[in-house]
Order: sequence, then structure tokens, then C-alpha cells
Amino acid sequence: MMKAIPDERKEKEQEAVRNHILTSMKDIKAGKGREYQQFFDELENRYTQK
Repeated sequence: MMKAIPDERKEKEQEAVRNHILTSMKDIKAGKGREYQQFFDELENRYTQK
């Protein structure tokens, strides 16, 4: 059985994920790294797997 994640920790983790995504999006717009479609495909696959 999984333990519930405390709200404070969950909020910090969600903020960290948002910051990583925003940084990646800025890098993509600046022409750095991978193409945006590949980036978002990987995110979608990671978080929609059952």
C-alpha cells in the first residue's frame, strides 16, 4: 500500500516539475536541445502510462 505524500512535499515537487518544464521550453524556443514535439511526446508518455 502506498503512503500519501504530505501536501507540502507534493507542492514542492510540483513546483520543481513546473520549473523544469519552463526551463526546457525556454531552451527549446532558444534553439537549444531537442525539438519541442519530441519533448512533449516524452512527457505525455511518461505521465499517461498505466
